[in-house]
This record gives sequence, structure tokens and C-alpha cells, in this order.
Amino acid sequence: MEEMVVDFIKLKIFEHELKKSKELQRFILESLSAKSKLTLEDAMELGNKVKEGMLEELKERGLV
Repeated sequence: MEEMVVDFIKLKIFEHELKKSKELQRFILESLSAKSKLTLEDAMELGNKVKEGMLEELKERGLV
């Protein structure tokens, strides 16, 4: 149980850093596309998620 809590916390920290880091988002997207057969639909969905994250970040900064 304790290990699950630690893993959950690590995952949440990673998600937080991913939302903040455009470079990390780009790296993950490039890694996924290089290792898999990414469809156009998958790429569009990932792109939309990145855009949503960027919009949320801009709102938090009061820029939008």
C-alpha cells in the first residue's frame, strides 16, 4: 500500500511538471511518435491536450 502511495505521488509530480514544461511535452510527443505507429487521429488528440494545457497555463498567468 505504501509503495502505491509513493508511486501515485511520483505520478502527480510528473503530471505537474509535464503541464509546466513545453520542452518535456515536446520530448514525450517525439518519443511516442518515433516508437509507435501514431495515427493522425492520435496526433490530433495529443495536440489538443497540449493546447488545453498551454491555455490553462496562460490563464493561470493571467495572460488570457
